[in-house]
Amino acid sequence: MMITRKIRLLLFVCFLFIAGFSQKSHYSFKPDQAEKGAEILLTRADTAYLAARYNVALDYASEALEVFRVTGNKKRQLYCITRLGDICRAAEIRPKSYKFLREAIRLAQDIGDSSGLALAYNNYAATWYEDDIRYTDSVINICRSLNGNRRSRKY
Repeated sequence: MMITRKIRLLLFVCFLFIAGFSQKSHYSFKPDQAEKGAEILLTRADTAYLAARYNVALDYASEALEVFRVTGNKKRQLYCITRLGDICRAAEIRPKSYKFLREAIRLAQDIGDSSGLALAYNNYAATWYEDDIRYTDSVINICRSLNGNRRSRKY
């Protein structure tokens, strides 16, 4: 009885080891050298973004995206594309921001990443909200200038 328990335990541990480190296992992701370099590029992009050096941040994030496209890492591609959309939003490059974020939404839906989809939608909404505020402020300023001109006239 004791021997069969030990054999079962040994087989279970062997199965876990094989399943955990097989090529197709999600648990065995080990980034290669190129992906490690891309992660460093993303860190540099984040640092440049925080320093408001948006052109530099765009360059680093674009380079990282290309590496992840070559290696086929969809989750990191999704992160890079969403990050590029956010950087473009901060740099006030609205058309590119919307383009990147729509691409991120499509990719997140394709790979079934709900947290990536939520992040992409959140950034898209933030971009849209900022555009709406700017539009509303400009309309208010125009109305104020028109009302100011109208009041100054004597009838």
